[in-house]
Amino acid sequence: MRIVIRKGKDAGFENLRRYYDALSSDKRDPFLDENLINAVTIGETYFFRYKEQWRLIRERFLPEMLRRKREQGNNQVRIWSAGCSTGEEPYTLAITLLESVPDMHLWRIFLLATDINGASLQVARLGIYGKWSFRSTPDDVVRRYFQPVAEKLQVRKEVRDVVTFAPLNLVSDEYPSISRGIHDMDLILCRNVLIYFDDDRIRQISNRLYSTLTPGGLLLLGHSEPTRLMSSQFQLVNESGMICYTRVELAKRTHREHASARIPAHASKAPPPKPEDPLQSARALVASGRHDDALAILLPLAERDHPDATVYLLVAEIYAGRGKYADSRLWVDRLLEQDRLNVDAYRLLSVICEATDQWEEAFQHARKGVFLDPDSVLANYQMACLYRRRGDASKAGKYYRSVLKLIENLPDETTVGGGEGVPVGRMRDAVMALLK
Repeated sequence: MRIVIRKGKDAGFENLRRYYDALSSDKRDPFLDENLINAVTIGETYFFRYKEQWRLIRERFLPEMLRRKREQGNNQVRIWSAGCSTGEEPYTLAITLLESVPDMHLWRIFLLATDINGASLQVARLGIYGKWSFRSTPDDVVRRYFQPVAEKLQVRKEVRDVVTFAPLNLVSDEYPSISRGIHDMDLILCRNVLIYFDDDRIRQISNRLYSTLTPGGLLLLGHSEPTRLMSSQFQLVNESGMICYTRVELAKRTHREHASARIPAHASKAPPPKPEDPLQSARALVASGRHDDALAILLPLAERDHPDATVYLLVAEIYAGRGKYADSRLWVDRLLEQDRLNVDAYRLLSVICEATDQWEEAFQHARKGVFLDPDSVLANYQMACLYRRRGDASKAGKYYRSVLKLIENLPDETTVGGGEGVPVGRMRDAVMALLK
């Protein structure tokens, strides 16, 4: 309370009531919110905090997850540090990956770190820390992954490059989000965050975290979190005395499905398969997260005479997913030169403008996409996301319900949208979570 009173006085309010009224106003100055948030959400943390959890990640979770993905032909790894504070936790994750995955260059790693505190994120992006942050860090790790800066140590660039930092309020409805990349996480760390919320907010956040995990994904909490309030959808797992949470979805295949998957006895008499379409190969590579391999096919295809418009769209989506929005936009422009009425092009332009805070343009492109094809699932979804981020729950709900109506009779495994596409089951889960 002393911090709140002090911040109110610093902002020029003579008493707490006036400060409260200003914070509660629909027309409040966003600076007031950020100033107070930065003051009350500073978390104490350090590298390799909770050694037993890092041992679990290093010795059990990572090897099993990577083995499973290799068997599936999927080289994409998605990890989220939710409530990352000043960055020690996500950088510890990055170091753990570098230490534990010898063929890391073969994997598509997306390590997202979010926090509501803008000042903490600034510290995290710089990656410069004092000695107290290293009180649990082995000396050899410090030597390998940090460099001296004045009297402090900075995380080396090879580690910083692994982590993507972004602002996010866990109480908001901005996740799961396909457009922001907050979905299908293999591992979520949300430690010492839930203790700051009331029971209803904890349940809300818990449900969203569940929806953001991929099936088989793992959620790790801090030791003091109110675990009794966690969503009943989670399956509790006891790992070396630690309670972990996992998302399990049982997909029972019918006998007929199993039978159809068997190779018939006369298969050897079948004619040889036709050469695989390179565009279909590229789409399959994108779907499995092998984006560099996909680009190796797509870029030469793009230089042919009259390439399929999907080639341009896939390349644009890959670059947008990597945060290379200028490059992505160049490829969208090439697509629009070929097809001025391509709905996915305008949808992707809207996503790019949203990511770069060009809100007016984001709405313009999204509206154009819906106008061109009112039955486009992804165009309606993008409109919903924009209204949700703008705080217009009514209009967001309208477009989310349109999405559910459009996909209600489609099988979960069907993909919607051009380019990479999005599985209907994933879309349905995301929208249902956002409408709760």
